[in-house]
Amino acid sequence: DGAAVCAKYDLAAPRLLAAVKALGGEKSDGIDAPVPGMAAGYARRLVQEHGDVEAVLAAGAAAGASGWARKAAGAAEAVRRAARLVALATDVPLPNWAEVEARTRAALDPALDPTMG
Repeated sequence: DGAAVCAKYDLAAPRLLAAVKALGGEKSDGIDAPVPGMAAGYARRLVQEHGDVEAVLAAGAAAGASGWARKAAGAAEAVRRAARLVALATDVPLPNWAEVEARTRAALDPALDPTMG
């Protein structure tokens, strides 16, 4: 649920969660933060302020940039690699879950199979 993701992480769009994970790492998936010392909170603030990974890197590369955005820009290739690792596929066809549930129930109890009646 996109709204729940936005609310939980205080993001403008669910797709930005991947940017947060790319910048701050994702320990549960074994992806270290590509910018040494950057935690998820700093990554979230950068994404809230600038947008996606490329916008954060552009802001960090701008003249006079300082702080975490500059550090991210200094590790741009590692950040981009992490972004590819955490990218969420949005073009995967999903099954009709009602049909899957009906078939599962039928497999567990043939008397529930609508095709057997």
